[in-house]
Amino acid sequence: MDENNSNKSHSNLQPVDNNLLELVQKNKTIPTFLSSLTPDDPRLRCLKKAIHKGNFRARIWNNRHCNLYLIYLIQEKMIPFWHGMTAYVYLIAKMQYTQTQDLRTEDLDVKFNYQVKIVPLVKAGKITELGYQYLLGVIDELEKLQVTLNFDQLANYILKLPRIEQWLINTEFSHHMTSLETRRDANRLVWVLINNLPLVQKLASACYEDPTTHYLVPSSSIINYCLSTLTCQPMRMRPVFGNPGLATLYRWHTQDYHPVSLYAPQILSNPKEADGYRCGPFPMWLHDIGHTFWASMLSKDQRNYIFMTYIPALRRLKDVAEAYKDDSSIEFFKEVDKKAYDFDLTAILDYADVNTRFDIYLAHTMGKNPIYPSCLYNGMYEYEAIGRAKGDAIYFLLHCALYNPNLPEAFKRIYKTLINHITIGKSYRDLRIINALKLLAKNTTSHPEVLFAHDLPGCQVSVLDWQRLLNSSRTSEELWQEMTGNGDRAEELLDLIEHGLIFFHPYLPLTALKRWALLNYLEKQQPVYANISKDGCGNVTIKPKFQAKFFSIPENDSSELLSTEAKHYKI
Repeated sequence: MDENNSNKSHSNLQPVDNNLLELVQKNKTIPTFLSSLTPDDPRLRCLKKAIHKGNFRARIWNNRHCNLYLIYLIQEKMIPFWHGMTAYVYLIAKMQYTQTQDLRTEDLDVKFNYQVKIVPLVKAGKITELGYQYLLGVIDELEKLQVTLNFDQLANYILKLPRIEQWLINTEFSHHMTSLETRRDANRLVWVLINNLPLVQKLASACYEDPTTHYLVPSSSIINYCLSTLTCQPMRMRPVFGNPGLATLYRWHTQDYHPVSLYAPQILSNPKEADGYRCGPFPMWLHDIGHTFWASMLSKDQRNYIFMTYIPALRRLKDVAEAYKDDSSIEFFKEVDKKAYDFDLTAILDYADVNTRFDIYLAHTMGKNPIYPSCLYNGMYEYEAIGRAKGDAIYFLLHCALYNPNLPEAFKRIYKTLINHITIGKSYRDLRIINALKLLAKNTTSHPEVLFAHDLPGCQVSVLDWQRLLNSSRTSEELWQEMTGNGDRAEELLDLIEHGLIFFHPYLPLTALKRWALLNYLEKQQPVYANISKDGCGNVTIKPKFQAKFFSIPENDSSELLSTEAKHYKI
């Protein structure tokens, strides 16, 4: 354990603001009930006594208003804050997994009949056999993350805790349902957490046929102790009722607090989902502990870097996408932004090496939603026309930023890290297109206004088809869609880009000036033709070769165009 933390009283750590109801101020039911209580209420005294003695068998735990009595004790500071949190988590487990406490009617779809037991870590002043098993399991899992937790120090700390903080909650989930029933999101989420959160320890089933797996969850004080072993300044739990929005989550994370969801059947705005799982209040709480733990695997400096450098660098790209109304890229960068401060370090063993952990985390903010998903089995994306794969615009923007001389080097290091972790090539994205995107980005930086980045190339294109498009009233966007939507035109467009053409919707539009320049270029590219005719005797007359000139073709005069083309044969 870090020596800087060895003298901390982890059980007495307080959040910045322990007003549990700050996000549900419109709720009237709870304040009305609390206002009817007085400190000498016998039920309050009974609950306070049960908490003090660590008596999990007291009948008060089954009182339907027990959670309100507990809120009163916490808010009025009649019990230590974290003791109250351990007690409240016990109530949440009883609400979701037993019939002794209630969920709201609309939450009954996540109600289960599971065992909920309290297993003391300490009996007769000694760590129990199961306690040893639990603690050694935690230490072993932490060692895989290159975190050293001294068993003797941890055991001595636990022996000095109040009885309620020596609790382990023993409950279960059905592992046979993790992939069979869609409504069992709660079980699937618990399975993910058990495999990615060392503080949760699984107990072996008696036999495979047993559909349930039992697991142990520690008290608030033990959680705080373990968090402090990860880094000198860990992310800390901020228990709260209600659902914090993204802005609140972002602000609290910058202050080193992660919201930990508490549930009350008297509240309408209880969170419903965690990372897309419809899970119920106990897995929701456990999920929040997970994010608090994973955030603490990063140092305070690394978390500051995310908020002060990494996210601003991402938002710089999002601002560019917004300026060009690139909705797909805007949504992508919003999602990456959110993932950056969400602190999801799963699968946890991917981050085991402390030396590479941070770079991998940054890369995975994009990598878990890759811009080029694998198309190994369906062939999609890899050979789509340039710009037709959603990731093309993002790949282009990253390289534009990398080549931009006006951006800070700190931002460029971020873009380089992200680029290095994008999988390309076979089964992902054709390298020819990848290289064309890089070239576009580089040419944009050095030659933003010209049509070609260097001398006019000698490319083979279908001149008449291109002239017909360019001479129409189509917008730059419509021209891009027409060109990339036709296989032959898309191939010719890619060839031109490889030879220096600077056209990429929406960031490099074909302006009126560029359109005129491209028409002039195409005029010079037209092939030499001969007009061939026969007289009545079958004699062939060949008129002198000529270079066809550009002509305007009315959009509604296709018949004349066809008759004109029919008279000329390429030689």
